[in-house]
Formats: sequence, C-alpha cells, structure tokens
Amino acid sequence: GQRALAGSRKAKLEAMTTAKMTARRDASIDDTSTKTRSLEATVLSRVSNWRSTGIVGMRDLGLKAIPSEAFAIGPKARVVDASANRVVKLPNQIAEWTNCTKLVLSGNALTLETVDWEALTSLKNLHHLSLDENKITGALPNSLASDMPRLTTLALDGNRIDSLPSPSEDPDEDAKKKRKKQHFSLLPLTREPVFRSKPRDAHSAAFGDV
Repeated sequence: GQRALAGSRKAKLEAMTTAKMTARRDASIDDTSTKTRSLEATVLSRVSNWRSTGIVGMRDLGLKAIPSEAFAIGPKARVVDASANRVVKLPNQIAEWTNCTKLVLSGNALTLETVDWEALTSLKNLHHLSLDENKITGALPNSLASDMPRLTTLALDGNRIDSLPSPSEDPDEDAKKKRKKQHFSLLPLTREPVFRSKPRDAHSAAFGDV
C-alpha cells in the first residue's frame, strides 16, 4: 500500500512539473508570436512614410534581419537607418537602394562574411556608411575605397579591423581628374591606427576633403 501511495504521489508530481513546463513554453511561444506580430505591424505602419520621405527608419526595433518591405522601397530610399538592432546579415537586396546617400548599420551583429560587399559597393551614390559596433573582423575589401566614388565617411569603430581599404592605382587619367574635381581623398583611410576594438569618442574615419 505504501509503495502504491508513493508511486501515485510521484506520478502526480511529475504531471504537475510537466504541466508547468508546458505552460511556460506555451507562454514563451505566445510572447514571441505577439512580439513578431507587433514588429510586423510597426514595419507596415512605416512603409508609407518611407516611400514619401525616402527616409527608411528602423532604429532599435529588435530586428534580426532587414525586412523585405525596406528593400521594396528601392531607389526611393535616400537615407536608411537600421542601427541598434540585431541584424546578422546584409544581403544582396541592398543593391536596390541605388539612390541611398546615407546607410547607418551601427550596433548590429554583422561580420565580414555576412555582408554582401559586392552589393554594398554597388551603391555609387553613398556618401556616409556606418558599420561601427558590429562584429566585423579581418581585412576590409579594397572595393570600399575604389568602387564607391562618392563615399566620404566610413565609420567602423568598435570592430576588430586588421587592415584598412585602400584604392588601387587607377591608370585612367579621366578617372583621376574626376576624383580631383570631386576633391576626393583616401588618405585618412591609410593611416594607422584608425580603428580600435573598443568604442572611442571619434566614431568615423573620414576620407573626404584634405
């Protein structure tokens, strides 16, 4: 009789524990679903404003990925701010922002491998690029310096950068004259040290007028 009673109590305890764990899991799922729906609603509510102003504001929304609605803005996007999120990848869809002049991606989880550099450097109208406070390590592609003729500010603080991008020698005299006419210089990008592993007061390495 005592064994049966002990067994019954054990079974009840296990059942109660299982029920609590199930309830917590369901609550967590519900909470995640609610947050997801809330985030989707926030994005959808901003699309009209993005289209009308050309300013795609997504700062501090808890994003893990840039939403497709943002890429769909396409050439209308002039300024894109997706800073202070948890974005882990910069896909080739960014090439849709052909008229973007300022792209702010500070404070995310981007790495050297998860950024589509070819698509990024296709943004020929970009003046300002902020990639500070991410998880980028290693050597940056030289295309950041050579393939983006209008880029004047590159912010990379708070990453672990081994080497800075530098332009290749351009034998094209017309290209040289064009750069001179634009007062474009890459000199500050060749100075070391420029980037540190910890944040500092000066957040940008500018390669602009000298």
